[in-house]
Parts: sequence; C-alpha cells; structure tokens
Amino acid sequence: MNEAKFDGMGEIYAKFRPTYPKAFIEYLRSDVGFNKESTVADIGSGTGILTKQLLQITKNIFGQFLTVKVFCFHINNVCVSLFLLKQ
Repeated sequence: MNEAKFDGMGEIYAKFRPTYPKAFIEYLRSDVGFNKESTVADIGSGTGILTKQLLQITKNIFGQFLTVKVFCFHINNVCVSLFLLKQ
C-alpha cells in the first residue's frame, strides 16, 4: 500500500467528509450499550471523525493510525474536541 499518497490530505478529508449520523451514535449508546465506562478501539481512525463523536459517550478510546502526519492531525482534532466538551 502506498501510504504516502494520503499525506497532506487529512485536512481536506476532514473538512468535506460528513460525520456519522446521530442515530448511529445513539444506537451505540442505547442498543449496543456503550457508556462512559466502555473502552473502544477505533481501527483506521484516520482524522478522527468517528473518534470525536465517540467522545460524547466515553473517553476510553484507542485509535490506530496510518501515518505520523495523520496521527498529528488527529491528536490536534481530538484535543480541541475534548477542550470544547469540557466547556
């Protein structure tokens, strides 16, 4: 796989990629049973679109990233999201 082809694309992807439907997040909470004690593995978490939404349920999230650049972009997004959630 040519991981370098995605370098620098995180901001564009995150800007135009829609979030997951609120009904899906609610399904994880109500039907699957995710709660603040749940631990979640977000495999292929990329720019953190789903991770940010999962933060509404739990802070115990482990992400798997493809590249260092995507990791740094993701960490920036998640840190901003955590800050905003605390406000």
